[in-house]
Amino acid sequence: MQSDEMREFNNIYEESGGGWWGFVKGAALNPTVLTQELVSSIAMQIGALKSDEVATAATGGLVAGAT
Repeated sequence: MQSDEMREFNNIYEESGGGWWGFVKGAALNPTVLTQELVSSIAMQIGALKSDEVATAATGGLVAGAT
């Protein structure tokens, strides 16, 4: 379920052709979306840490980096 601000941000983003400019324009006109996106992103990353696949890849990267 999207908030009204997020729907408006997505409309502006798509109307502006997407990409970097669409994001900047959408965020400038709907600054509260940035907080929502940050919280959503952090929640997804925390959820991914519970995945065995991600844990295995992180461990492999840690070992490779340590060597």
